[in-house]
Amino acid sequence: MSAPATIQSIYRYPVKGLSPESLDGVRLEVGQTLPADRMYAIENGPSGFDPAAPIYLAKTYFLMLMKNERLALLDTLYDEDTYVLTIHGEGREMVRGDLRTKEGRLAIEAFFRRYMPAELRGPPKVLRAEGHSFSDVAAKVVSIINLASVAAIETAIGPEKDSPSCSNFSTSSLPTTDSGSRAIRLILLNGEKSGISSNSGSMLGA
Repeated sequence: MSAPATIQSIYRYPVKGLSPESLDGVRLEVGQTLPADRMYAIENGPSGFDPAAPIYLAKTYFLMLMKNERLALLDTLYDEDTYVLTIHGEGREMVRGDLRTKEGRLAIEAFFRRYMPAELRGPPKVLRAEGHSFSDVAAKVVSIINLASVAAIETAIGPEKDSPSCSNFSTSSLPTTDSGSRAIRLILLNGEKSGISSNSGSMLGA
């Protein structure tokens, strides 16, 4: 019998493609993501997204690490109480904006126009819709990365820079799996079930 899995870290990504926020703990609700996970996204040119009738769109419509590597040079902080997003880079604060306000969103959008003009397909736009998560999949899930699988990959191809993946949970003690495998696990909280999407083959993209 294998050892029980141990949660090593918990992250959420308030703005898709930007810095993760480390959490000491989190309460999962049935059928929901982590609170405030991928609550915002930066549209990379017109996508047709309608906040009044939000639908799932592929991550290629938004700024994301897989395609926009310059995002990794930024250190961002989202204050959930004040709705203020602060972006640091090059050793200084580069911009901050209250994402509730038009002025705050315009400040963030103007920053990205200056910061990465060659990677933009059109005007960047801060998007949000009540109750919507800009996840990589249409369903509301939380994602797990198995550190044992990461270690196996590093043994095969060499270690990568130590940084959090774009998963919500990193765990140890799960058996390694093939890089393309997917599984669904259930975590019981207070007698109820929360869906967990475990994908050992997808570690980048936010």
